[in-house]
Amino acid sequence: MSNRGKKGQTLLEVVAAVALVALVVTALIGLAVAVVRSATVSRNRAVATSYAQEGLEALRSIRDRSFEGLKNCCTAATCQLVPPGSQWTCIDGPGETLSIFTRSFTKTEVESGKLKVEMKVEWDDNAGHHGVSIPSWLADWR
Repeated sequence: MSNRGKKGQTLLEVVAAVALVALVVTALIGLAVAVVRSATVSRNRAVATSYAQEGLEALRSIRDRSFEGLKNCCTAATCQLVPPGSQWTCIDGPGETLSIFTRSFTKTEVESGKLKVEMKVEWDDNAGHHGVSIPSWLADWR
């Protein structure tokens, strides 16, 4: 048997092997990117949840000082917290900026002496727009 046919067959095998390796490497890179993106979204969601919980604690502290103060602290549809100089307050506004996150809340009086609040933390990253929302009910307990 001549070597002429074998040389062509070997070249074809090399091309097929290179194509297969390129396909596997591309799939692995795509998987790695997806894993990193998912980990980043999960980490950001955990941070956003912490910010939302901190915001609810701030609202509880305002309520504990004065339920009327909480009830009347902002009149807009969306309110924002003002970090403490000495104590938390809230004002009208689109939201408080915390790094890549924006924290805001809405409040609705459901009955006399009881407010429903919804703390929202939103952010944008390379995977899109995300948000965490935690509802709570605050009552005038005094």
